[in-house]
Amino acid sequence: MRKTLFVIVLLAALVGFSSAFNGEDIDSKVGSFAPNITVENSDKTFRLSQFRGKYVVVNFWSADNAESRIRNIEMSKFVGKHSDKIVYASINFDRSYSLFNETIKIDNLDNSAQFFEKDGIISEVYKQFHLENGLNCYLISPEGRIEAVNPDVRQLAEI
Repeated sequence: MRKTLFVIVLLAALVGFSSAFNGEDIDSKVGSFAPNITVENSDKTFRLSQFRGKYVVVNFWSADNAESRIRNIEMSKFVGKHSDKIVYASINFDRSYSLFNETIKIDNLDNSAQFFEKDGIISEVYKQFHLENGLNCYLISPEGRIEAVNPDVRQLAEI
């Protein structure tokens, strides 16, 4: 009886330890691996996994969030000048595609790096990056780890 109880407790402990172990720490925090996101628009697709081996800046924004919109303009223009070294993807969470398009025109941005997340705040992308805490920008290393949250252009210039 004791031997059976010991085996059950041992198995329970092993299952507990193995389920708590995560081989890759995937999260939206500095030092963690970035979630592998995909955003598809009618004419283009952004898959973060495609850019392993390169620095990637992923910016999340909306027209009604002034801080994220200003950051999108700043990052888009900076990375556009350094696109040979850094990949840029700007993901929008506006309530309509027409608002997204109009904002791109008004802000005079290159449309090739701009993506509209049609599912908005209920999307997997929104959940995986915990954007309920704010629309942030992420610098992702060639290995896929998040190096900085809301980096400024000085940090990017160092790359």
